[in-house]
Amino acid sequence: NGDPYWQFNFQWALQKDVFDKDVALFIHGFYNATSLPRLPATLAISIDDPQLLDIKPPQIAAVGGGALWTINSRLVLWGQASGGVTHYSPSVITNFGFAIAF
Repeated sequence: NGDPYWQFNFQWALQKDVFDKDVALFIHGFYNATSLPRLPATLAISIDDPQLLDIKPPQIAAVGGGALWTINSRLVLWGQASGGVTHYSPSVITNFGFAIAF
């Protein structure tokens, strides 16, 4: 109906350097994460009008871990895996990538 919909969002991470500071291990998680792409949305039936379908973001959460490997001062490889902890959360979320400084 065009009204704004506000939703609480919280993300966190803890990181520790290991192996002479070339590798960092971390644990992380999020609650709701409405800013993350490609997470599920559901259709909920409106209480006022059962025939009216309304898109409402579900409450989703995930917890996981990962690592960063600093190859040199210009290249870092990273990866993470998380598991969903609510009904609407994806069961597994993984990301792998690299960062290059020019």
